[in-house]
Amino acid sequence: MSKYMEILNFLFPNQNNGIFKIILMLHFTLSILGAMGSSASNIYVFYNFLIIIMILWSTREKENMELLRLVVALEICACLIDLFYLITLIHEVHQYVSFRGIISAITSLLNWISRPIIVSYIIRINNTQENESLSEDFENSRFQSAKKSSLRFESEKRDSIQNNPFESQYFAVSSQDDTHK
Repeated sequence: MSKYMEILNFLFPNQNNGIFKIILMLHFTLSILGAMGSSASNIYVFYNFLIIIMILWSTREKENMELLRLVVALEICACLIDLFYLITLIHEVHQYVSFRGIISAITSLLNWISRPIIVSYIIRINNTQENESLSEDFENSRFQSAKKSSLRFESEKRDSIQNNPFESQYFAVSSQDDTHK
């Protein structure tokens, strides 16, 4: 179990969320165990592997919301495909009773149940990241507007001094007179 976590930490060093890594590992394990006892296991492994790659890619490319929408759409399609897969798998288990078939059916069912949870968690992770980036953008824009207004004030002050040099000398002389008294 720790070897999988080391691999995930290597792939995603900035991903501090341990729950995400556990969910990804659970999804991977359930996908592999679900493919053990069926004749359609190549298809099952293919689209589950594709979804795992898309999930990893969507967490790597945090700014790309189209990729997140694609992952959610693939997960919804995978739920429908899993439903058909489970129906054929249950028929196969009834026809040829085997331990591998039963384990495959149970893990496929668990994988099918876990898909909506995984989708909601991915959306929540990306929404929090999007909110953090929006708040950083807001803070940066506030800083930039404050900086612009202070620069504008300084330039107006400089322009007024350049346009009326007597006024600036008067203030300079009067302040010197006050200090000598």
